[in-house]
Amino acid sequence: MVTVPVEQNRVGIAQVTDAKLQPGQGAGAGLQAIGAGAQAVGQGMDQLAVANFQEAKRRQAEQRNEDLAAAGKATADLRLEATRSVIDLRNQAAPGGEGHADAAGKWFDEHSQGVLDSIADPKVKRQIAEQLASMHASFVGGEMEWADAKRREKIGSDDNDAVAASAARIETAPDLASAQAVRIEERDASLRRIDSYDLPDDAKAKMRKGVEKNLAKSTLDLGIRTDWKATRELLDKGAFNVLPPEQIDSGYQAVAIEERRAAAVAANQTAIATKAAREAIATVSARQSTGEVVPDAELQNAATMAAAIGDTSTAVTLKAMQRTNGINRETQGWSPEQYDSEIGRLRALGEKRSPEEDIRLDRIQNIAGQRKAEFKENPGQWAALNGHPPPALDYSQPATWEARKAWQQTISAAIGKPVPFLQPAETSRLQAMYADGAGGRLKVINGLAAIGGRTAQQAMRQVAPSDAFAARIVLLPSGDRAQALHGIDARKANTALVDGGASAGDTKATTHDAFIARLGSAGSLLDQGEVAASLEIARNIYADQATKNGINSFNEDLWNTSIHRALGGTRDQNGQWLGGVGSWNGTPVLLPSRLTQHDFETHLSRITWSDKWAGAPVFADGTTVMTPAQVRQFTPIVRADGTYEFHGPNNTILQRKDHSVFTLDIEHRGK
Repeated sequence: MVTVPVEQNRVGIAQVTDAKLQPGQGAGAGLQAIGAGAQAVGQGMDQLAVANFQEAKRRQAEQRNEDLAAAGKATADLRLEATRSVIDLRNQAAPGGEGHADAAGKWFDEHSQGVLDSIADPKVKRQIAEQLASMHASFVGGEMEWADAKRREKIGSDDNDAVAASAARIETAPDLASAQAVRIEERDASLRRIDSYDLPDDAKAKMRKGVEKNLAKSTLDLGIRTDWKATRELLDKGAFNVLPPEQIDSGYQAVAIEERRAAAVAANQTAIATKAAREAIATVSARQSTGEVVPDAELQNAATMAAAIGDTSTAVTLKAMQRTNGINRETQGWSPEQYDSEIGRLRALGEKRSPEEDIRLDRIQNIAGQRKAEFKENPGQWAALNGHPPPALDYSQPATWEARKAWQQTISAAIGKPVPFLQPAETSRLQAMYADGAGGRLKVINGLAAIGGRTAQQAMRQVAPSDAFAARIVLLPSGDRAQALHGIDARKANTALVDGGASAGDTKATTHDAFIARLGSAGSLLDQGEVAASLEIARNIYADQATKNGINSFNEDLWNTSIHRALGGTRDQNGQWLGGVGSWNGTPVLLPSRLTQHDFETHLSRITWSDKWAGAPVFADGTTVMTPAQVRQFTPIVRADGTYEFHGPNNTILQRKDHSVFTLDIEHRGK
């Protein structure tokens, strides 16, 4: 009996069994069975190959999934690293972003190559390569946009500097015609420069418009200062129509102010000429009335002057006057009180006066009015002619400065207007010393500072009228003056402190903006050159302090203190701030040098006045007197003379009934 091993079933010979061959199934039947078994074996081998292929395919899929997962993490890490690294790339970029996009692309290529190198599966590598290419395009595209923005920013900054230089040329032109010529020249050059920029048309158009406005504004400002008549004609012709309407209106207002000022000057000149004529006539009359023989030419000249001012009766009288001048000579050194005393004595004699005393009384009464007027109008000359010259000054004797100061105050009070502190010869000597190098300059500044207050500043302006720095520093106490001067060298040694620098950022702009914000409108009535000088003094003080204390980065507290000191702030023995920057109703104000913020508020709250006071402020109707409480709603702004004006909304300035500006000496009136 033929049997098939069971093991053959395991390789696919399923048709062969242990059953006996049936009758009639001889050799042929056996061969048929063998063929069937062989076919079954083949089928089993095919199935095994398929199973092996499927297993390999499964393992390949698993490996690809692992590669994709690893590559996904790597690309995510790359995106994160790119986000972090772009900050450094931007910080390292050249001015204007030059070459930044190329550097960003190079960085991305270098870092993405590592991701590709870590992938074994070709299909995954191709897939990730496509993703990285897209990431590269997005990353570099973004940095190209950033670099383009920086380029535009640099172009704009450079162009602003160029426009500022153009405006400076206009502002220093000697006259309006020259300024107009410079304006055209600078405008054409600026427009050609802007056309050469690789910028969009709308950006260029905006820059062109800015150039036109800046140059027009500078020309308008210079024209108002130098030739207001021609400037008004240009305004009428539309020469400044590139400016906004409000600036054109301001131009017309400024021209109107200059016109009124010129009219006032002309009226004053006429008044002065009339006064001079009357004084000359009075002099001739006085000489002639005392019997002095005055030459005919002088008499005729006096008569002509009398006719010119419409005093025809005096012109006739002058031709007949024959008087003595002894009394005139005798009384030249008299004070107003002496005139009054002698006139009172002679009048008291009554009928007992002799003919001679009658003439004397008549002459003195005629002379007294003119002499008293001369005393009030020119007390300095009067004092010198009458034995009261200004006290001598001695730099080694502070008492002499106080004596001169007292003399100046006395004479100023007598005539009702300021009298120069220094005499011409003294001014000339100090100017020579001031021009003799840094040592001489320092000696003059320190010497005049001893005078103190506005008097010291007035004297400094006499010596150096164009030195705004000196005019401000002379107001500071000795310690602050020294620091302000030492700070000049400190700034030169370390420009990063307040003049900018890579390590400190743009401290020049930072200190400027903080100064302007702190000062606000408080210094608007002061000489703006001196306000700018105060900023430089603050920077010098800051630089000196920072250097001495090892401060290398910007310190806001130290800068605020430096501003305060530069604007006159000092500390008293109790550590309280006197003077400097204070506030009123939330608005910055400059405090008097000897008052704290509390004292200033107290002084202003105590000030009172009567409704009948001629100097009281009034409402817009020009007659109704404002109360002190109402005035305190306005902001006090200090003037150059130390008094305060009061400003309100819409450029309102409080006035008196006579339309003059209402002012107060808060420091003294509040006591």
